[in-house]
Amino acid sequence: MGHDSSLDKEVPTNPFFCGYKISTVFERITTVPWVSTYFAKMDQYSAKLMKINAKRGGVNGQRIKELLVPTTRV
Repeated sequence: MGHDSSLDKEVPTNPFFCGYKISTVFERITTVPWVSTYFAKMDQYSAKLMKINAKRGGVNGQRIKELLVPTTRV
């Protein structure tokens, strides 16, 4: 199969443009602001996600624990 160069014109490579486009389309379709909705849901689930990730073992688990230390200090 050949390469479709028209797809390159439709899919931007700039991640900021992609995020802006996603947000714009989401808000146009749903009339709900995407960014604030996304972060509100992340806030809602962050404590549970941190607990789940803190239980991981191995190298990845250790790295996650190191990253979580600043978030768990009072």
